[in-house]
Amino acid sequence: MRYSAFFHPILFALAPVASLYANNVMKAHASAAVVPAVAMLLAWLLGYAISYLLSRDRYKAALITSLWLFLVTAFGPVSTSINAWVLFGIPLAKPTVLLTVWGLALLAGTLAILRTRADLRPLNRLAIVVGAGLFVVPLWTIARFEVTSNRTATTVNCTYSDDMDFASAIPDSAPDIYFICLDRYASNSSLRDYFDYDNSAFTDHLSSRGFYVAQESYSNYVMTLQSLSATLSMRYIDCLTSLMGNDSVNRLPLFFMLEDYRVWRFLKAKGYLFIHAGTRFHVTAHNPNADINYNVEQLPEFTRMYLETTMAAPVLSKLRVLDDNRAEKYKRVNHNFARLMAVPDTPGPKFVFGHFLIPHEPYVFDSNGGFVDSDAEAARSARDNYVGQLEYTNKRVLELVDAILQKSRKPPVIIVQSDEGPYPAGTKAAEFKWESATRDECREKTRILNAMYLPGIDPAVFHPSMTPVNTFRLVFNQYFGTNYEILPDECFAYYDLFHLYRFVPITDRVR
Repeated sequence: MRYSAFFHPILFALAPVASLYANNVMKAHASAAVVPAVAMLLAWLLGYAISYLLSRDRYKAALITSLWLFLVTAFGPVSTSINAWVLFGIPLAKPTVLLTVWGLALLAGTLAILRTRADLRPLNRLAIVVGAGLFVVPLWTIARFEVTSNRTATTVNCTYSDDMDFASAIPDSAPDIYFICLDRYASNSSLRDYFDYDNSAFTDHLSSRGFYVAQESYSNYVMTLQSLSATLSMRYIDCLTSLMGNDSVNRLPLFFMLEDYRVWRFLKAKGYLFIHAGTRFHVTAHNPNADINYNVEQLPEFTRMYLETTMAAPVLSKLRVLDDNRAEKYKRVNHNFARLMAVPDTPGPKFVFGHFLIPHEPYVFDSNGGFVDSDAEAARSARDNYVGQLEYTNKRVLELVDAILQKSRKPPVIIVQSDEGPYPAGTKAAEFKWESATRDECREKTRILNAMYLPGIDPAVFHPSMTPVNTFRLVFNQYFGTNYEILPDECFAYYDLFHLYRFVPITDRVR
């Protein structure tokens, strides 16, 4: 047991990282845990060194280090669990209150260990057992998932297929292609029926610029991950059912499909520059396959989640290291629109994918682009929040479209499309069964904006109910001479969030 004093602090350092990753193993890449794990190991080394200088005893140093590592990382979970507790009118989860209690506990524990003359070897052995338990349980969850999941096969089988055409001609007039995804942007009919709002002025402006607006379009799936995967892979994703099973909640295959998809590979083979404008959502925040990524600087999502569970979170928030999500979104949306407006000046053919979480909540824009804080959002109705952010979205989209059309050397392809509509009340619950969804619920969730600027194309190729799965099949057939089959326009919902790949056909309720 000579080196046992070094062992349990390592377990207490890595256990909270392993626990957070185990809870998100179906939502995050393993690489996301590397930075927090390394940071915690550095904290262990620093903490042990300082503790040893104070105590000159390796057992005391180890116990002090483990005490600090445990309490600092338990701060967030404890704060969450006592969020509703009040003592003498004081909320116990209030940061200043909990920080005071935690600080006193750390001070008392540290002094008690430093001053004791007892044999601490038994306590160190107990710390090893406790630390091992805290580390092994999430590690078992992670290992079991890694063994049973089929990440590579899922990605390869569902992203590519035999009809991929990399050998088609590269026309001299190869157009720049802009794909602007506006998350949860509802169709005109949904806005009229469910929000009492007339959005025809915006779509009329698009039409006057040469866009075809598919007024009866709907998404192919009811959630972003599935809908965008189908659009960018140019196919329905029913193959995931056989690969993952009906009962899977594993989202990683969809993450891979949104990172390495058919559209960018096709265009990259034609010599296109790939530009990606991302969101805070880790799946589309950054694409490693892109030549250029646009986004505001931000902490990786998993690292942010980890820091938010620690005792440092209130302090980091005050220092704006953990920037407010609302302010960050406000900054990101305006930043990415500004960057995309300058893209036409970049030489050579370009494929641009811009994912914007607007009019998706949180609602941080009013109709004129002013910042909406959380109190202002809470004071407004859901309808007013959504419509206000949508009106600002309309202004920015028209500015972007005009900039692209005016600056482009050749007529570009511009697709302004939503991946899904807003969630009707009550349908976001994990237990909600889309199989039993009403016609109105299905329509509100799936009726989307779908506007395409395809210069020089026979209008006969368009129809009002065309869906995103065929978007790039149509574009590639028209501009690159491919012969992709135009697929039937269908709509599917996941059964519930516990059965992501048990697809329920709802096309008849959407049309």
